Amino acid sequence: MRQDPRLPTACNVLRVLAYAQLQNNQPHNARILLAALDQLGHLDVRSRAMKALAELRDGAPGVALATLRDGADKGEEISLFHLIRAQAYMKQGQATLARAAMQRYISLRSQGAANATGT
Repeated sequence: MRQDPRLPTACNVLRVLAYAQLQNNQPHNARILLAALDQLGHLDVRSRAMKALAELRDGAPGVALATLRDGADKGEEISLFHLIRAQAYMKQGQATLARAAMQRYISLRSQGAANATGT
């Protein structure tokens, strides 16, 4: 079965709309758009982070953690995941796990800054 050539453009539109919804304090709408993107099989690593953030802001920290876990299982680990993970753990009242996730985020960001400056 051939893929519709308009699909990549449609997926980009979904990403932009989801971002706009998230920026305008409409995380539920962003979740719907990003779930559609996921169903189409076009949820890239940045979109997965945005989906987890939308889930978190929509009051579903457990779902956000599951989304991040799915990304990690697919090898999509980025520092932003740890920042969102820390916020989700705090929402769940798990301060120790939140602290560990935040420390990992800071560590990865520091490594990136050191690599960028060549130190």
